[in-house]
Amino acid sequence: MICIELLVFEKGKFQIDLIGRYPFIVQQQMVKYMCLPVVDDCSLVTMLESPLANTANQATRKRSRTEDDNVDADVNASVKDNTPGQSGFSHSVSKQLIFSSLWLDECELQVGMRFRDKYELEKAVELYSNRRQRDYTAFLSKFVCKKYCGWALIVAKTESNGFEIIEHTGPHSCKPVDLSSDFLADEIECLIKAQPSLSITELNKWVKDEFGYTVSHSSM
Repeated sequence: MICIELLVFEKGKFQIDLIGRYPFIVQQQMVKYMCLPVVDDCSLVTMLESPLANTANQATRKRSRTEDDNVDADVNASVKDNTPGQSGFSHSVSKQLIFSSLWLDECELQVGMRFRDKYELEKAVELYSNRRQRDYTAFLSKFVCKKYCGWALIVAKTESNGFEIIEHTGPHSCKPVDLSSDFLADEIECLIKAQPSLSITELNKWVKDEFGYTVSHSSM
């Protein structure tokens, strides 16, 4: 549910900036979120859509009610002084990571997937590779496995200056690389925030199931 508070200010002095919360990766019973500034019709539609598959929705509902109590963090209305000489909200917001609904639903890279720009495409490939513990080399319109196992993605520019996957060779046949400790720590931190009641034993099992690694109790 999205709650929007309407505020009235003297015309010309203030503007209301709306920021939604948008999921950008789904992982079993965990959903990560990012800030989604609503600056035009397109970003409003993105905030209002429900791109997650039913399985992801079921997993989300299993999370602790603690997160439900923080519903005010889902959509934040902030007020900015709009005096002359200051840039508007849309100019001050850094580029955000917004994946297509298809990426969120499938969590796999497939022929026909479209991305809004090169940044979104590169982040999708980065997340995909991190999840599978694989390194890759990026070229102008191609991504290939660093171990040359045969995995590759070829993309082409679309009419709207986005990018589309036109060829996909895979999956990887090489062995996974060592997982970055920073990446693993970030994954564990996000899972704990989503499910603070998890025990160390459950966390260890999750890491083992997801990445094939065993983490010592002292490291946890």
